[in-house]
Parts: sequence; structure tokens; C-alpha cells
Amino acid sequence: MVSDQRHPLAGLRGAEWVAVCADLLHADGATAVLTSAHAPDSRRVLYPTAHDAVQLADLQYLLGEGPHAETMADGRMHSVSVDSAADCARWPLLVDCLIESGVRWVRTVALGTASRVGTLQCHGRGPLGTPDERTVAAVGRLADVLGDELVTSGLAGVPADPGGECDLIDEAIGVLAGRHRIDAPAASAVLRAAAFAADRTVALQARAVLDV
Repeated sequence: MVSDQRHPLAGLRGAEWVAVCADLLHADGATAVLTSAHAPDSRRVLYPTAHDAVQLADLQYLLGEGPHAETMADGRMHSVSVDSAADCARWPLLVDCLIESGVRWVRTVALGTASRVGTLQCHGRGPLGTPDERTVAAVGRLADVLGDELVTSGLAGVPADPGGECDLIDEAIGVLAGRHRIDAPAASAVLRAAAFAADRTVALQARAVLDV
């Protein structure tokens, strides 16, 4: 007899995986955000458990800061809390927006084992707790498997540099920085915000900037 070696949660669909992770972290909502360390301005938001999960993912994207960026950089779980003096000092605009939306914390977990394809973003309206080691390990494993399944399904197909788009985006950021006399991070935020408002990719917005 051949034993079944499938993961005990292998029958779950993507949205259910996200919901399980949110439950383990005592979150009120969650979503998967797919991106690439090589092309951070390309992204896909999948399986949100609530509309505000999408809004919070958009917020970190538009501001270009927060735990998502940290998790993408080092693969570890990170969080931002309105009750943390350090977070308030480091990300004042992000914290102000969270307070306005009634959210007290956002926590991010890396997706994927073979490659980091994005983050699982969970948020809560109550106090931010500290999960025990077993919970952290369990959520990390679930997020890894979810990321790998997204890669296998083709949903996480964010190319490292789709058609030279990274160079195009970098050039547009440089143009905006010179045009508005701002630094590169601020120019990047301006570019992302314009793309978001126009409902187009950042690469298309970058091309529009360079064509002016």
C-alpha cells in the first residue's frame, strides 16, 4: 500500500490558507501580496478576507514603507503597531493612517520557500500580541507552502525584470527626483501614487513620465 504523503491541509484553496494563517495570528483580516525583490513596483493582491485588507496592502505600497518591505528584505516576520512608540517614530504617516482606519497593527510573513514571492499581510483591531514559537513556525510553514503553490499555479509569475521595466522605472524616478527636487524614495512614492490613481502599472506610468 502506498501511503498518502500529502500535507494535511493540502485540500485547502488559497483563500482558505490565508484565513487559517489569520486565525492563528488572531487577526481580523489578511491578504496575500505577491511581488518581487527585483521588481518591487510589480505586485498582485490575492485572497483578501476583507476589503480593508486590500486597502492596507495599498497603503504600504503607496507609502513604500512598513513591515512588508522589511519582510521582503530579510524573510522574517515583521509588524507595525500604533501602540509602539518606536513604530510611531519610524513610520509616523503609516501609523496615522492605521489609526484613522481603526487598525491597531499589521503583521507580515514571507511567502514561498524556493524564492520569496511576496508576503502574507495580517491586521488586527485589538492589541498586538506576541505569538509563541510554535505559532510562528506554523504560520511560516503555511505561508511557505501557499507561496510555493502560487508559484506552481502560475499566479506568482512576477518576473524579476519584465522587459527591462526595472531600468525604465529607475530612470523615471530619477527624472521625477530632478523635476520636483526630491530624493529617490519620495520620487518613487510619487510614481507609485500616480500609477495607482491612473489604474495602470508602475512601468506604464514610468513610460508616461519619460515621454513628457
